[in-house]
Amino acid sequence: MKTKMWAAGLAVSLGYCSLFPALASENPELLRDRQRAATALKEKNPQRAIKVLEPWMKKRPDDIELANDYALALAQMGKLDQAREVLEEALNKNPQTVAAFNNLREILSQQAAVSYAKAMGKKPDRKSTRLNSSHVSESRMPSSA
Repeated sequence: MKTKMWAAGLAVSLGYCSLFPALASENPELLRDRQRAATALKEKNPQRAIKVLEPWMKKRPDDIELANDYALALAQMGKLDQAREVLEEALNKNPQTVAAFNNLREILSQQAAVSYAKAMGKKPDRKSTRLNSSHVSESRMPSSA
């Protein structure tokens, strides 16, 4: 009976860890500070959130979740350019997101060029957008207008 209870407890614990892997392996101090920052953001106090998160950003500049929280605080303060830069930097430093982020930038750039051309009454350039995959070195996607 004890063995079954222990096994059930272990299964529940492992299930919890698999659902929340970041929480299971995170530094407890970081988790506490992220919660404090989240509370500050809910209370519309981004300065307090920045104060809590800034030291962690220096220690872990490629932590995407941390960068997102920090960017939210900056955005609440009206510092949208700085918030964007924080997110771009974190995405560029993370090997799991860099290809997708660069592809997103390329697509957005092409869309902006098409929109600008239309606004100026010109025919949009039909060039191909260069996209990269983590598995294929380079692919070409025709732009849509």
